[in-house]
Amino acid sequence: MSRSLAWLNLAGVVLLALLCLWQWRGNRALHLHLASVQVQAAERALKMEELDRHKRGLSADLELFRTQLERASAELRASENRAGRAEQERHQAQALVEELKVQVASWHEAVAARDARLTEANALLQDLNQRLQEAVEQHNALATRYNDTVRLYEELAQRYTAAEASLAAAREKDAVTKP
Repeated sequence: MSRSLAWLNLAGVVLLALLCLWQWRGNRALHLHLASVQVQAAERALKMEELDRHKRGLSADLELFRTQLERASAELRASENRAGRAEQERHQAQALVEELKVQVASWHEAVAARDARLTEANALLQDLNQRLQEAVEQHNALATRYNDTVRLYEELAQRYTAAEASLAAAREKDAVTKP
């Protein structure tokens, strides 16, 4: 029995060694698995931190884009308002241009009528100038004849005065000689 107990004891030790080996392999596999899971967890934690940083960057970019979009929208509205005002001013300017075209056409007609009246007035003035020149020439001729008549009158008056003086002197002489 002691031999069988020794064999049994040996078998128990071998079994115990096999059990320990089997448990050691299981523990080793679990430990390796735990280590790889921890490495994966650390890698995932790094990835999560990187993703969080990326998410915060994206959130900041999103906020920046929102503010830029709001600013661009405000600028677009302001540009649309300016464009609307510019369009309205353009329409007003076109209406003013059309009104000015009508006024220019009216002025053109008025200027044409004025030019026609000026042409008529110019023709009338030339006719009047011609008649005035003729009247001046007639006046000058009349003045020349008047001056000639006055000179002739003065000569006649001088002759008459001289003749009257000589007649008076002859009468005086006759009166002195006739007593």
